[in-house]
Amino acid sequence: SYGVGAEQRSVAGLRPTVGAEGRRIGYDWDGNLEEWYQNRAGGLEHGYTIQERPGVAGETGEAAPLELRVRVRGGLREVAIIDDGRGATFGRQKGEALLHYRGLKVLDAEGREVAARLEAADSGELRLIVEEQTASYPLTIDPTIMAQKAYLKVPSIIRSEWEEFGSSIAISGDRAIVSSGFRAFVYERSAGAGLRSAILWP
Repeated sequence: SYGVGAEQRSVAGLRPTVGAEGRRIGYDWDGNLEEWYQNRAGGLEHGYTIQERPGVAGETGEAAPLELRVRVRGGLREVAIIDDGRGATFGRQKGEALLHYRGLKVLDAEGREVAARLEAADSGELRLIVEEQTASYPLTIDPTIMAQKAYLKVPSIIRSEWEEFGSSIAISGDRAIVSSGFRAFVYERSAGAGLRSAILWP
């Protein structure tokens, strides 16, 4: 949802108009709010463009900032705010950061940067707060999503190039099977226990 203060417009249940151009895909939710994704070298940009300030009721609402409320789904529901409110991390448990949401930046129609921050709510919600009371619309809200990078080292038992470690990989849930010549290495990710491995012989 998005809106000013308590005056929130929900887009839950709406069917957006979808458009794609190059590496960008956009979802026009209601003619005023577009959600978009753009693939870049530094990560996946996930942004919003709001054409006009949502209407508010009464003078109290006029002084409130714009809010976008995003529901966190899936297994990464543990949210921590970082970078002085300009980023957030997501994990399955506290202290775990499997996904980063960074570099929050909001620009108005004149190209001026607008003060903004992220906040986490107890209900599995991430809130983007934009202090746009004097900004010119449309607004572009633009953070970047970055996945935590990880890699598997070639096991010391692999002694020659012909064994071709990693020539085939199969992944299911928290398990991965990596082929290497006449062997297969099984890796399992386990919370609190790190990465465990085993070797399958023919």
